[in-house]
Amino acid sequence: MDKARIFFNRKGELQETISCFDITSREHYRNLWPLVTPDDPPRLVSWVSPVFVGDKCTRRSHFRNYTGRRGVNAKVVFDDEEKERLRQTSESPQHKRAKELIAVELQRRLDAGLALPWAYKDESVTEFHLAGNLLLGAEAIVMEHKIATPPPLSSYYRLDVAVLGKAVLKNPTILAGVEIEYGHAFDGRKAIASKCSGYPLISIDITDLKLEEITEPPRVSRRLLCLSQTAIPTTA
Repeated sequence: MDKARIFFNRKGELQETISCFDITSREHYRNLWPLVTPDDPPRLVSWVSPVFVGDKCTRRSHFRNYTGRRGVNAKVVFDDEEKERLRQTSESPQHKRAKELIAVELQRRLDAGLALPWAYKDESVTEFHLAGNLLLGAEAIVMEHKIATPPPLSSYYRLDVAVLGKAVLKNPTILAGVEIEYGHAFDGRKAIASKCSGYPLISIDITDLKLEEITEPPRVSRRLLCLSQTAIPTTA
């Protein structure tokens, strides 16, 4: 499948079609999520990236249907992807160790009063870049922070590492999130949730790192922060 429709778009719901060849990366795909089939009724599709061996393309990019030909039911999507995330991360000591090191380094910076600058430019949104200090106003660094979504969704998701600020009513403000990617990309629901909630979401890909390479803090945790590639913009 070469074409898909963007479910949420500034032109209106299901008003724009995109080619699989126009998507440039996993990060780009997450910003467009959710994508659905070109025909009605809309069914969720995922983008498959191309694979190259040397100069030869062994798998071209395309869209594929999810197993079970899922419709666009937000609660089902949130619940299913949260179960899959827990399954994947629980099997990975690399993911667990990297998450711990990142949390330790962020806490060290917070305790020392050090900033952690970030910047992001999404040309589909604006010609200007977004920038800030990830730790500005932070009061706590929390791993596996659970975030409940309001009705009618009534679901939840977790951030690998959350930067939390002062509480508003009973809940702390989410200032930023960090997601560790080890052999799997974090899902689009977190990208769209961060946009709606107005906090930057940073992804760190450790797929090419071995466990023995991520067991020596603080040098490695600082290196991991330098690997950060993506901040989801805080404006939709």
